[in-house]
Amino acid sequence: MALSHPLLAASRWRRTAVVMLPVLLASGAAAPTPAAAAVTAIGVTGTTTLAPGLRQSTVTGSGSARPVHVVEADLSTPTLQVQYLSPPSVGEKQDVKVMATNAKSVAAINGDFWDPRDEAISTNAPDGASIKNGQLRGARARSAGYNDVASFVSNGTGTLARLAQIYLQASVTPEGHAAFSADQLNSPYLIPNGVGIYNDLWSSANRSRTVEKATSWLEVVISGGKVTRRSERNATLGGAVQPGSIVLVGTGTGIDRLNDLTVGAAVTVNYRPVEQNNEQVPQQPPTAAQVVLGAHPDYILLVDGAPAPKPITNTTTRARTALGFSADGRKIWLVAADGDESTGATFAQMREIMLGLGADDAISLDGGGSTTMVTRASGTSTLSAISSSGENPLRKVPNGLGLTSTARSTDCTGPASIFAAKPDGSLTLYQLTQPSTTTTTWSSSVIGAGWNQFGRVLAGPGGRVYGINSGGLYQYVWRGETDRWKYPAGSLGTQFAMYADAAWRDKITVDRQGDFYRIDSAGNLVWSRLDENTSTWPINQTIDGDWGQYDLLIAADAGVLFARAAADGKFYRYRFDTNTRTWVTKRQQLGAGWQQFTRGVVSPGGNTMFGLQEDGDFLQYRQREWDNAWAISGRDIGDGWQQFANVTAAPDACRLTTDLYRP
Repeated sequence: MALSHPLLAASRWRRTAVVMLPVLLASGAAAPTPAAAAVTAIGVTGTTTLAPGLRQSTVTGSGSARPVHVVEADLSTPTLQVQYLSPPSVGEKQDVKVMATNAKSVAAINGDFWDPRDEAISTNAPDGASIKNGQLRGARARSAGYNDVASFVSNGTGTLARLAQIYLQASVTPEGHAAFSADQLNSPYLIPNGVGIYNDLWSSANRSRTVEKATSWLEVVISGGKVTRRSERNATLGGAVQPGSIVLVGTGTGIDRLNDLTVGAAVTVNYRPVEQNNEQVPQQPPTAAQVVLGAHPDYILLVDGAPAPKPITNTTTRARTALGFSADGRKIWLVAADGDESTGATFAQMREIMLGLGADDAISLDGGGSTTMVTRASGTSTLSAISSSGENPLRKVPNGLGLTSTARSTDCTGPASIFAAKPDGSLTLYQLTQPSTTTTTWSSSVIGAGWNQFGRVLAGPGGRVYGINSGGLYQYVWRGETDRWKYPAGSLGTQFAMYADAAWRDKITVDRQGDFYRIDSAGNLVWSRLDENTSTWPINQTIDGDWGQYDLLIAADAGVLFARAAADGKFYRYRFDTNTRTWVTKRQQLGAGWQQFTRGVVSPGGNTMFGLQEDGDFLQYRQREWDNAWAISGRDIGDGWQQFANVTAAPDACRLTTDLYRP
């Protein structure tokens, strides 16, 4: 296998300049260096946002007769992460859409080169190195080549991406004997005179394919730190590796390294992925990359803004997939050119596209029938293939590269239910369609009477409506026009009675999980959870202090609380994780002037809120969690609400979710 071009063992995120002495040719002239590529008039059109920091476009000026698609990722976006996509085992295959769906990716492409031959003889393992979530799945020492990789390192504020090199540093130490090195881990084929390691990440694929380049081979199985089996030379190799076991396969002269591994012998096997190619340093630190995807040494497109030192002589036009990196490591481009056996793009065209987009380094990934790009469009929750080779169904491949977003958007599953009680005790249910958008319509019906007995009416999830008076908290359940009401058996606690008073009524709220949050008389924030089977409160915990400064508290999603300062009307956001019982966000100021809502603020969930002014106007708001901006601010969607003594919204019409993106 040809070795990759020489790259400097990388610094943190960017290679520094390499000074190379000219090698004299026989004529005495210096060796020529590749000329910088001329950038064509590459542009993009039809740009849409898939998630914060992630945009999809169609490339123009590529020279290809077929569409070329690009996804641009700004990896300085804290909510954006890079994923190595694969089935659980090395040697398994899935199509990119399945892998990306399982990983909840927003966008994804196919990955490294591999052997797509007949299932009976192909291992289906990727050719190059691979690291998934920090776990090494496959790698090669310099002796085995194919060391170029796309490397991704998360640093807490984003991800740094670069073209780098990864080397397997592996040692096998038989007890009482000298250690020896191994050349490959979970590789689809072994070099003719080496030693390969296979661990329990290997699938059931038959390893006989891995030795087809060798004239002789031998296999040793290690379990529990001891050799448990040693095969005959050139015996048929096995498939799956048992959990906790390791298989060593020696080829050619590499068999001699296994001489001391007799059955029963104790042996230690250590391996790690390192970035420095220095075999004389036995304990190099492992790479910090959490994601690594192999890059074929023959198909490097760009290095430092110029064509790679090793020219690509292939001029065929096919479906192509490529990955580009910005000079600062903060941006990547995923590019897929539609095509088939005779149409698509050439490697030269893919290089020009990457230069035009702004890439400094770029690699070609597997193309042809493997080419696949999937994305999740704004406002949808499912992935669609936007680029492929035309194979139907999509070709199954061993790995891919995905992008996921932790940015949560508002998703509403139905209309907002707003319960409004008049002073005469009548209760009206208002239904507001599309409560998180600027397209809203109303419907209403009177559903009850006698609600003037309660100083505070508070809606919960699942049709629950709570009334609070001097007797405490009472739970009703609205079951619709047919079944109507389920009535309470009794009070759920007199500790809530104070919230019937006008001075306290805005200091209690219920979130979409049904959890209660309230400010008590000592100024503490108390979190309570009801066990409806026993009518008891197994959780009744003080989770923060100094909340006496707020005169209004509203839950806008599960554990998401907004509070209004009594002194100046400033509005603050908090987020409490009920699983870990810790604060994710505290006291983020998101605005001022909220004292105008003298009749309260209600929320259907999903960071959507409605403020009720003294004159009865009903104003709509929606806050974007990822940038703390207001997507909707102060939109007037109703009036006449001054006629109601109590207004509350069921908190489960909308939710914050990573399953879709909505700006």
